[in-house]
Amino acid sequence: MLIQDIKRKVHKLFHPVRGEILMLHRVVKTRSDDAVNRQLEITPEFFEETIKNYEKKNYSFVSINQVVEILSDNRREKKFVCITFDDGFADNFEYAYPILKKHNCPFTIYVTTGFIDGKIPVWWYNDKKAIQESLILKRDQLLLLANDILCTIGAHSVSHPRLTKISSFQMEAEIAESKIFLEGLIGGVIEHFAYPHGDFDERVTDAVMKYGYKSAVIANGGKIRKGDKNLFLIKRVLLEQR
Repeated sequence: MLIQDIKRKVHKLFHPVRGEILMLHRVVKTRSDDAVNRQLEITPEFFEETIKNYEKKNYSFVSINQVVEILSDNRREKKFVCITFDDGFADNFEYAYPILKKHNCPFTIYVTTGFIDGKIPVWWYNDKKAIQESLILKRDQLLLLANDILCTIGAHSVSHPRLTKISSFQMEAEIAESKIFLEGLIGGVIEHFAYPHGDFDERVTDAVMKYGYKSAVIANGGKIRKGDKNLFLIKRVLLEQR
């Protein structure tokens, strides 16, 4: 057995899993043929079955605010799961939301604010115009979600850039302006951020803290284990349907 394997086993032994944050993008009736987009899509049936499986395993369904509390307090024993969506697709409202309501599951939607009203194109889809007009959350849908106690709205930048690849001025504008836009829209405080592309460095995390966010999630990293305390590098697991 390699030294790194031994170290990994020892780490897992002394840092047991406390819970996990699921990262989702879209919940659709029919998944795309394109492999890249298909990876980010799950069906409503698969989504509900996933929730039922966590219920059977007696996980607690928690909000991102509760995750922040859990990471600050190691006394919690029961495993938890937190459901998050990135970008702000309308199918989150149309297909995912009724299932979440049915099972009384808290959830977070991290919104890329430039996608709202079609100001910024969703470039990873070929038919950009159709996507903007029909598949991005409308303002009224976002307001309805924000007014539900189950839902937390977070920011996901303005234009979904790689924040480490742009100037400090541009990077801070992406982080600050998305927060300001959403607070003006929903009439509440935006406290949570998701790094676009999961891309960050110390300069980026410092800016997120500077502009008053309480937490930030990355795009990977695995499950949350005992000892994980950094509220600006919170790990997530991509929920994939094979």
